Amino acid sequence: MSKYKRIIGSRAILLETTTNRAGITINSGEAVTIKGSYRGYEIQTDDGRLITRIPRDYVRIIRVSLRKQ
Repeated sequence: MSKYKRIIGSRAILLETTTNRAGITINSGEAVTIKGSYRGYEIQTDDGRLITRIPRDYVRIIRVSLRKQ
């Protein structure tokens, strides 16, 4: 059993409003899914908007993924 939490696939709440260079905005308080964790988090909303390199301080994890790896 790993001592680390499995972050990828977890649900989270965004704490700060963020915008990427293409103009996609995700507002604070939105529920997102974590898709990657290289130099910050890569997050995706339910309607398909995706932003990469979000600082770890901007995300609060609410449910750790339950999938088997």
